[in-house]
Amino acid sequence: ADMKRAIFFALTILVSVAARADMLLGWDLTNQAGNAASAMSDFSAANIDVGYITRGTGISASNRTNSFSASSWVVGGGWTEATNESSYFSFIITAAEGYELTITNFSARIGRSGTGPTNYYLASSYDNFETPLFTTNRTVQASFSLGNVAGGHYQLGLSIGGVGSGLSTLEFRVYGASAGSAAGTSYIDGGGTSIADGMDAAIFGSVTQVVPEPSSLVLMGLAGFALYSARRRYQS
Repeated sequence: ADMKRAIFFALTILVSVAARADMLLGWDLTNQAGNAASAMSDFSAANIDVGYITRGTGISASNRTNSFSASSWVVGGGWTEATNESSYFSFIITAAEGYELTITNFSARIGRSGTGPTNYYLASSYDNFETPLFTTNRTVQASFSLGNVAGGHYQLGLSIGGVGSGLSTLEFRVYGASAGSAAGTSYIDGGGTSIADGMDAAIFGSVTQVVPEPSSLVLMGLAGFALYSARRRYQS
């Protein structure tokens, strides 16, 4: 009976139910200058580390109020891995130690100048950025986001069916291509209608505590039993 009680105690502590799909990370880029080296998340759910937006090495930071901006996108042509592999915005999400991710949705408001990129491609580290989750061609000079039209902006709001399930970290990349000139810019836009809860980019899903293998649980149960027995002897 004492052994069963100790093992039950260990299971009670270690097993948890996944949270409902919800916002895990969010970035509000209002009042940003555009040219920062990275943008730290303004919202992190429980058991999610702080996340960052960064740039690929092929593009350069550029000034633009209320945004995270870049120039030096590849001029002309469509997206190819050979020519555009380093021209992207990166969004990284990491679960706290002992937890794993299930990602269900990614959303971001994207903008471009008149000579900025017109082709956009979203991929993730889940398959080493091989398969596009979303592609679009955008020639209008206005802020938009890849996905559903809302608030006058085209949104990158994707239901991506549990991409990254069981991983501790995941990276999304929004590649840009076919710019009109090297001076053309594209940016994560913080100047208009938010994606959700005041955020201009967000990652949604759930985070779950990792359950140890049965053998580990038995060992922890034995440890709990040893502690329980030692306490009983001390009290006696």
